[in-house]
Amino acid sequence: MSVGEFDALSEQIRTTMWRIKQVLTEREAAVENAQAEFNVVGDIYLEKFRKSYLENDNVETDEWFDKLERLQYSIFGIPDILDLSTKVDLKFLEGVKYVGQLKFDKFVKDAGREDIGELRDIAEIYTVFEESATVEGVKDACSKIDEYRESNIVIPGSKEIQVVQGFIDDKIQQSQEDYVTESQTAA
Repeated sequence: MSVGEFDALSEQIRTTMWRIKQVLTEREAAVENAQAEFNVVGDIYLEKFRKSYLENDNVETDEWFDKLERLQYSIFGIPDILDLSTKVDLKFLEGVKYVGQLKFDKFVKDAGREDIGELRDIAEIYTVFEESATVEGVKDACSKIDEYRESNIVIPGSKEIQVVQGFIDDKIQQSQEDYVTESQTAA
């Protein structure tokens, strides 16, 4: 290649890099605008979702399971599969609280567990969050909450992120141990 050909190639690369940078800048601005817009209308959307979920007679369907999963990921950043990269932050915590309380409010009466009263702390909310969005899931969560309440422990708000991160880390570690055990048993 001659010097002129290198110069032409170099100019093409610079132009391509500029175009890529322009696209990334535009996308970043679009994300920021969407986040700003959601900050304005997000609470309204979440309240409408809550009302629709609570008023619907049959939310134990694949369609509603998918809606709930998409909501927790798109709004709160909670993936459907937790792994070692899962990090709990305030938005994640807000999502756990929203989804856990939503499931509880929807199914506690049908689960016959109105005796449990209000959920007291993040450990109780996370217990509901972790279970399936069904009457049986909430019934199972309430049984676990009964056991938890026997300890008389209440998690303070200042420890919520650490506690949920610990729950997730423990669950991942248990899954890995179960996988190793199953692999050894199968071999």
